[in-house]
Amino acid sequence: MTKYLITWNAGYGESAVAEDYETEAEANEAAYERWREEAETNADYSARPLTRKLAEDYDLEDELEDDDDEVQS
Repeated sequence: MTKYLITWNAGYGESAVAEDYETEAEANEAAYERWREEAETNADYSARPLTRKLAEDYDLEDELEDDDDEVQS
């Protein structure tokens, strides 16, 4: 086995470990899996109907349609 430096960055700074793998392909897969796990663990997302208040909060007023009855204050 060969020791590989595994690095990943899911947006929180670079992380690194040294581990043994049979092939570089296995080491790259391990790096991807570490990145994916960190990204999924720290995920924060949502979907909400766009209201006038949200549009103002996120600077998306140009996405509002003046005659759209579904957009509420």
